[in-house]
Amino acid sequence: MEEKSREIAKKLLKLGTMSEEEILQVTEISKEQLDKIKETL
Repeated sequence: MEEKSREIAKKLLKLGTMSEEEILQVTEISKEQLDKIKETL
């Protein structure tokens, strides 16, 4: 489940249509995880 959330978050970040806060709420991942995803983009 968590892996899927990260994939969704990565796609949302690439689209750029949602704020980081919205992505965190929708995917329920941590801020740290989101920061790691951003580093890989």
